Amino acid sequence: MTEEGSTIREGAAGPASGSAAEFPVDAGLERERPLLSSGAEPRPPRHSGPVAAHLLLVERNRDSAALIGEMLHTAWSGAITLTHAERIDDVSQHLLAGPVTAVLLGDDADAAALERVRSLAPAVPVLVLARTYSDDAALRALRGGAQDYLSRGDLTPEELRRRLLHALERKRAELQLAHRALQDPLTGLPNRTLFMDRLSVALDRLRRSGLMIAVLFLDVDDFKPINDSLGHQVGDQVLTTLATRLRSVLRPMDTVARFGGDEFVFVFEGLAGAEEAVAIAERVREVANLPITLEGRSESLAVSIGVATATDPGLSAEELINQADGAMYHAKARGGGGATVADRPQGDSATGTDPARPNPGPEGAALADELRRAVERGQLRVVYQPLFKFESGRQVTGFEAFVRWEHPDRGLIAPTEFLPLAEQLGLLPAIDRFVLGQALALLGRLLPARGELTVSVNLAQDQLGEVELADAVAAVDAAGIEPDR
Repeated sequence: MTEEGSTIREGAAGPASGSAAEFPVDAGLERERPLLSSGAEPRPPRHSGPVAAHLLLVERNRDSAALIGEMLHTAWSGAITLTHAERIDDVSQHLLAGPVTAVLLGDDADAAALERVRSLAPAVPVLVLARTYSDDAALRALRGGAQDYLSRGDLTPEELRRRLLHALERKRAELQLAHRALQDPLTGLPNRTLFMDRLSVALDRLRRSGLMIAVLFLDVDDFKPINDSLGHQVGDQVLTTLATRLRSVLRPMDTVARFGGDEFVFVFEGLAGAEEAVAIAERVREVANLPITLEGRSESLAVSIGVATATDPGLSAEELINQADGAMYHAKARGGGGATVADRPQGDSATGTDPARPNPGPEGAALADELRRAVERGQLRVVYQPLFKFESGRQVTGFEAFVRWEHPDRGLIAPTEFLPLAEQLGLLPAIDRFVLGQALALLGRLLPARGELTVSVNLAQDQLGEVELADAVAAVDAAGIEPDR
């Protein structure tokens, strides 16, 4: 027998003594690398012709390990290396040492062992080699993530080879489906599902590290006119170009995902403080704002970014995203093209935002998210209450405009239910501009026939101090309507 860790050459009777040994056959041939490395999406391998393989066998009995090695050597048509680990505790060092094509679990193949292998190498197929077959044990193994369950009593070299190739193909198909389910098809970025998983993992790490994480929520300003005027193909070009740029600011542990439409979200880990998060947001904004060529013309994009930071491990992924989303809409309400940091739960005035602004609970956060989308997607409606002269009781002299939210599930929602929330979210300027525009359009249609009619539009008290109010009032004259109407 050779020393621990030595290599058994072709035709040798068994593995080396000790915890690990290798059986190389034509070791100089190129081996296919397995799929998963840190920070990368799993990419399924393709197996055609002789397959080069590096297999890890976990088996306490050395004679059994030697027999399995000989069977593989007899039947396998490509280059193969078999590493033997006697204990499941030795698996991690072998999986982390280099590429492994598949893992064969022997006597230690209980649920804990299977889970350990899958957590260390989620892209590597696992075959369980049981001494005797059991339907219950086979079902448990397959439900635990194994690709196959074999009984050694009936095993032949050709059967082992065939089952191993089938396991490789099953894992390839599984990873391909998972990749499609977790990837945005247009940009190739992680989608919402994968991002939520990675953010949850980042929050778990936060519990151990105590360092800050930051979520950035980015939205392209005035993206709808690009689609409307230049077409969706050009809009897709903008999104794919932007996705490539946003990837360039990431470190290996960071993630950017397409959340939907023209929205992108980031998670950054291990930050020293909120100042670093703001600096990252500024870098993201600069990269996003670089000129882009659209239909032969160089155009500059503008984006609004919301930043939410967390050092509290009790914060949920949904709460953190809602905070960043709300901060992004505050940036839009100020005219867009900038970044805003969400209020910290402890009212940290260092963020430069108003700590007195109320923080909605889970139901309020969900409603806030729906309201932001309603303003963006044109779900608001204007209704008009007629005004009469007392003398006649029938003569209509004008109308007063009121806004309603046409919720896709709840129908028309009264302003008393959503305007206070809109004020908290900084959406009132956008809503006021929408109502005024609708009122002007109505007047434009009615004045040729009824030149004496007026339309009243309500404003929130705070809006009287906004600079944008002057521009909104100037729109009346621009529409060709006399201001006293």
